[in-house]
Amino acid sequence: MGNEPGTVDPNQLVRARAQAHQACQWASKAARANLVARPDDSHSNFGWLPDLGALVTEFLDPDQGLQAGFSFAAGALLWLRHGQVDASLAIAGREDRELGIWLDEHLARASLSLTHDAHMPYALEAQVPYEPCPDEMQSLGQWFNVGFAALSSVRNEFLNAVFDAAQPRCWPHHFDVGMLLLLEDADPETARSVGLGLSSGDASFTQPYYYCNPWPVPAADTLGQAPAGFRWHTQGFTSLIALASDLDVESPHAELLRAPVARCMELLSK
Repeated sequence: MGNEPGTVDPNQLVRARAQAHQACQWASKAARANLVARPDDSHSNFGWLPDLGALVTEFLDPDQGLQAGFSFAAGALLWLRHGQVDASLAIAGREDRELGIWLDEHLARASLSLTHDAHMPYALEAQVPYEPCPDEMQSLGQWFNVGFAALSSVRNEFLNAVFDAAQPRCWPHHFDVGMLLLLEDADPETARSVGLGLSSGDASFTQPYYYCNPWPVPAADTLGQAPAGFRWHTQGFTSLIALASDLDVESPHAELLRAPVARCMELLSK
């Protein structure tokens, strides 16, 4: 996929993140317009195609093999057919509405519902211009790439130790790659669980970071020492955090994530 994650300062990915986040809303709208809504909103999220460096929707029409997505490697909105790029639109220099018009043209040709048919339960804070930033965009895509790989590996490792674990997916609202490890057979909203993921950056941290959240939140005086490479964050939310700038991008991230998951599971077993 090009550049390695460490070639661009993680704190310099804010502009690329804002543009990619905004562009991905069109693909998510296409999913919302054409897929049956699920209570957890998972019909609107994205999987990852590493060969394309791209976030992609579920199949909008399985028979035609159609998906919408966004490629960090190309800096472009994608229209895919059976996993292959059928058409793409580079976002640099475009107006946001042009992306919607382009995607609606492809949806219409496939006799699918258009993006304006989608109800969005949230709105992004502000619209940003699509400016060229290829190095930052590719580097951000590499963080998504290593994040998906690490989370998938950890899921497989802990699958027999938990009640259930969904595949990691990117959620378009907060633009993070996440998964939930359920520790008991109960409502996912209230069950003991460990939330593990990679945020692409947010109001708390401008750079990407891994998070590992125990639920219900343990008392602060029971948290104890954080595993190596992580720190406890307790302002606004309680989570073990590892910032991108503190990570060795040459080492397997899955190895780094085992200890915080085990620590959270230990806290929830008390």
